[in-house]
Amino acid sequence: MDSLLSKLNGVVKDVITGFDRIVFKGMVRPIMYAAGMESFLASRKVFNKDFKEYAMKQSQAIAGSAEELAKANNHNGIIYIPSHNTRKETLAHKSLKNEWSKCKHLYYYFDDPVYGFMNVRLQTWAPYEIQIAMNGREWLRRSLDAAGCGYVRKGNKFLYIDDYGLAQKLLDEQTRTDFNEVLKGFLPVVFPRMEEVLNPGLSYYWTFWQSEVAKDYIFDNDDALRGLMDDFIEV
Repeated sequence: MDSLLSKLNGVVKDVITGFDRIVFKGMVRPIMYAAGMESFLASRKVFNKDFKEYAMKQSQAIAGSAEELAKANNHNGIIYIPSHNTRKETLAHKSLKNEWSKCKHLYYYFDDPVYGFMNVRLQTWAPYEIQIAMNGREWLRRSLDAAGCGYVRKGNKFLYIDDYGLAQKLLDEQTRTDFNEVLKGFLPVVFPRMEEVLNPGLSYYWTFWQSEVAKDYIFDNDDALRGLMDDFIEV
């Protein structure tokens, strides 16, 4: 039972519950350890002594593909961000498509037609780890658009939705997604040289690295919430 909702009975218009931030990690497990990498290099006829030169060549090729994608989408190419303290997502919302960090990770930002605003981080150095971050509320936004359902939204919050039952149904459907297929779908975009860099038989193993579930209580108006604020805030 939702004890908070029972206390707010008559004041809250409706409630939606579902994914907020979700982050996946993708790893090519056969090359995540020394013996596996040695076996991989042997299959590519690369001597251990030549690993650094080989890895740098692959890294440059991966970055080159990202440069081509960036120029095709924003005409600026990769934008270098010198400080890890810079909020990359803030820059991305100002039309930044890709950037190349000091540690040779490529960040791709998309306003995806299905999943909304999201990002992918690709490590350009072996073993080429990938991180894909999505947002359940962004995903809901796109789903509501596709369903023709109106809403009022501010940032990551929904202030009003025409059909709350539909919104909850769409959030519930997110949990039944075949994420393996979804995540694989981004690889040709962010890692088009994957089959060239890796053996054809190698693929990514995905882990659900982070997940947040949020419950939104939606009030009829500001006045209804304002009268409860003193009870919510602990001095």
